[in-house]
Amino acid sequence: MVSPWCANGNIVEYFAARSHLPAADMAQLQLRLVLHHERIVHGDLKGPNILVLSDGTACVADFGVSTVLCDQPQSASAAGTFRWMAPELLDDDNPQRTRESDM
Repeated sequence: MVSPWCANGNIVEYFAARSHLPAADMAQLQLRLVLHHERIVHGDLKGPNILVLSDGTACVADFGVSTVLCDQPQSASAAGTFRWMAPELLDDDNPQRTRESDM
């Protein structure tokens, strides 16, 4: 997978460099999460994995542990960055990543 150059770095760096960014400008930074519409669970969604293009548009990166949802049962593992994982993935012996656990 190839993504465009994200001149503003990730969303954490973007907001850190713009501490006085007006709320209206912050609201215009729209993350287009079409992933769930396409039945994709990212599995490691966090600030460092959301990149900001030069026009301020956000783009999701690092699909290393992503999953395509299907109607068939799947084996799952608690893959992702521990610090950012949903609690239900940590408490379950057989964690199932879902749209809800991605958010």
